[in-house]
Order: sequence, then C-alpha cells, then structure tokens
Amino acid sequence: MMILFVILGCSNDKIRLPEPPKNLQYDAMSRIDGPLSDYIEVVPGQYKFEIEKREDDYSPNYNGKIFIKFKFKKPLSLNYDYYEGYGPSLFGKALNEKKMPLDFKLNIEIDKNLSSYLARGEGEEWLELKLYAQGLIKSEEDAIRILDEFKKGKYIRFDSQINQNNQNTISNSENLTKKSVEKEELNECDKFLIGYENFMNKYIKAVKKYNENPSNQEIVNEYTKLMSSLSEWSNKAGKCKDDKEFIKKFSQIQIKIANVY
Repeated sequence: MMILFVILGCSNDKIRLPEPPKNLQYDAMSRIDGPLSDYIEVVPGQYKFEIEKREDDYSPNYNGKIFIKFKFKKPLSLNYDYYEGYGPSLFGKALNEKKMPLDFKLNIEIDKNLSSYLARGEGEEWLELKLYAQGLIKSEEDAIRILDEFKKGKYIRFDSQINQNNQNTISNSENLTKKSVEKEELNECDKFLIGYENFMNKYIKAVKKYNENPSNQEIVNEYTKLMSSLSEWSNKAGKCKDDKEFIKKFSQIQIKIANVY
C-alpha cells in the first residue's frame, strides 16, 4: 500500500521551472549561535550550494542541499529520537554580500549523525543541510524571484537548537493510549505513527493558517517547510506499510487530514 499525502496548492496548469544555477558557493561563517555554540563550529571555507528543480503537478519547487564541514570541540550527550521530535538541529541563514538575511534557509533538523558527533566531541565531520522556507511557486515569475534570491547569497550563518524530550507529550491516536506508552516498549511502527501524527498536527495547523492568510510570508515559509518534509515520512514507513494494524492506525490519522479541506 502506498502512503498518500495530501498536498495543498494543486494546479491544473503545470509550471515549467527555469534551470537553477550550477556554480553557487557560499562562504560559511565559523561561529555557531545558540546552545551548541561551545561544542561545535564551522570549518571556514567556501561550500557549494547544489540546486535541482522538482517539477510535478502538485508542488513544483527547487530542492537544494549544501555539505558543510564542522569541527566538534567537546562532548555533549543529548537524547535523540527523530519520530518523537527531540534532538539537536542546525539552521543555516543565507546572507547577501552586505550580510543581510535572504528569504530562505538551509537546515539539518533533529539529526542522528549530529547527535552522535556531538557525543564523541572531537574531530571534523561533513553534514548535509537541506533547503527549506523558499516560498511557494505558483508561476514562472515566482520561480525567477526565488532563483534570484539563491544567486544573491554570499554567506551562510548558523544557529543551533536542542529540542528537549517532553515526557508528557504523547500521540492522540486512538490505538496508542497513554497506558501503552508508559508500560510497553513501542516498536518501530508505533514510533513512526507517533512521530507522523505529531508532524501532521503541525501540518494541519499550517494549512489552516495558510487558508486564512495566504499572503503572509511567515505563514508561507512555515507551510513550505512542512510540505518539503512530506516525502521523507513516506520513505521512513518501510516495512510497516505491509502491516494491517499499522494501515488501520495510519488511516485514522489520514481522516484528520482529509477533514481540513
């Protein structure tokens, strides 16, 4: 069974995206702000920003990534669980030649590799950050504007974040009760459902806010960030997609999404 995600902004007119630039390089600023500032820093240098277009009938957009080398200075052990949404994250803000922020970011959010490198606390490692919050593309003019933003980028400055483990935050899925979370060890499929429902609750809120105010850029950025993560959840389901009990629970979450539209 294929997992179907409902994506806002469908259009009958397919948008042809202009080709993205192939030779963009950003100069990474070494200091990292936020709670990880004493534990990690960027290895200075110029790093290639790779962009490719994604043309489909639902959400034409640009995928982007940048590989950055980081130096780990001393150990920091953090709880990590991608599905339940806690662990360390890095956010890269692109800047123009005057070091003014542009309207897109690159991030690595709640990452297992970052967590393990921090725990080791020494050495240098490459991490991949992905593009998000670039804005919606509803026309070729939107695409050109976004590409212009990419081309203006000269620097990238990093901030850090640690999402804490909240023991009181659990799934509201009908078949994943508080009792089962407290007394039984969850399997990977149940962990997926908890994380997926938490993500979809955020997605539903973003859709509602977008429907109420589609011209607000902050709301648009929040929505596009969440939308860009939808396909990642599909890949993480793995063998759970063949489990009848998983499909039943997953369908209950999907009903909540369908009721938004």
